[in-house]
Amino acid sequence: MTDRQKVYTKTHQKLKELLKGQKQGHIATLAMMVSGIVLGKSGHLSKIAAEVPHSAREDSIEKRLSRFVKNDNIDVKTYFTPFARQILQRFRDKPMYFSMDGSSFGNGCMALVVGLVYKKRAIPICWIVYKGKKGHASAKRHIQVLELLKEIIPTDSDVTLLGDGEFDSVELLEWICQNTHWEIAMRTAKNVQLKIGNEYFSFQDFCPQEGRRILFEDIGFTKQDLGPLNAVVWWGKGYKEPIFIVTTMNELNVVCSAYSKRFAIETFFSDQKSRGFGIDKSRIKSPERLERLLLGASLAFLWMVHLGLETIERGKKGLIDRKNRTDKSIFRLGMDWLRYCLKFDLPLAIELTPPYARSVR
Repeated sequence: MTDRQKVYTKTHQKLKELLKGQKQGHIATLAMMVSGIVLGKSGHLSKIAAEVPHSAREDSIEKRLSRFVKNDNIDVKTYFTPFARQILQRFRDKPMYFSMDGSSFGNGCMALVVGLVYKKRAIPICWIVYKGKKGHASAKRHIQVLELLKEIIPTDSDVTLLGDGEFDSVELLEWICQNTHWEIAMRTAKNVQLKIGNEYFSFQDFCPQEGRRILFEDIGFTKQDLGPLNAVVWWGKGYKEPIFIVTTMNELNVVCSAYSKRFAIETFFSDQKSRGFGIDKSRIKSPERLERLLLGASLAFLWMVHLGLETIERGKKGLIDRKNRTDKSIFRLGMDWLRYCLKFDLPLAIELTPPYARSVR
């Protein structure tokens, strides 16, 4: 059995096991997509098709993949939710931090993703794709993706939602406060107005020394006086200027520690793009079609994260990385371990959830 056949066969078997009730032809095509993305490291359907071990011609396989991403009857939520629910169930007894952000994908599209922070990575849980250029999405879109999260997250979970300055709109914060019990830590602008007592100030009125932090409790956020909320001015050492955070939490160390996890979403995007699968280079223009391509890429990502963690836990990391320290991310370890297994004909397993939930920090 060739390397390509091993990867595709294992992928197909696992998807059949976990997606019972879905059409077998669709599952087989999705397995082609996942295995082709892992092996080809490309978002181009032609390059994905080139890695699929099938008796059909490559152009026929490419057409099959194209029909899959064009098929409006294939609902991404239906296919990915079983995996997302399984991941969230594993962490329901632990504090869960979710980072949300947007990034450009395909041809003129943006993906807005919510990821569970885990081992300095963000595991994709839900996303929407829309036509647009890099920049701030509307609060309506922000709420749309959070409604997807709210639908599948265990109701008793300890949740903290993190976001950069794109996610500080009153409309969004009001929706979160009224519809969830989640904590929030969102970056905001220095000129935002805060109501403290009966007076209004802006963040820029309070400028601590480098390395210092200030917490303001029970403030009204903006001229719309949303709250009571809390606010933090934080000038970290080595940074040119302070950052400003609006939050529901009232302990300074907790707020700063939580917000520091926000950057995990950036590593997910880099794994999907330049440092990993190259999905951003896809020529797909349709948001709906790109959502289905991201379905395959997200499943591929989950597999590589699992392999990376298994490599560490089983003491195999030294075979593909430095023995005295870890230079590679868990995603890169997973990619390299897959290649190592194929090179030396080792047993190859595929799992699509993180294997260990002892620490999500």
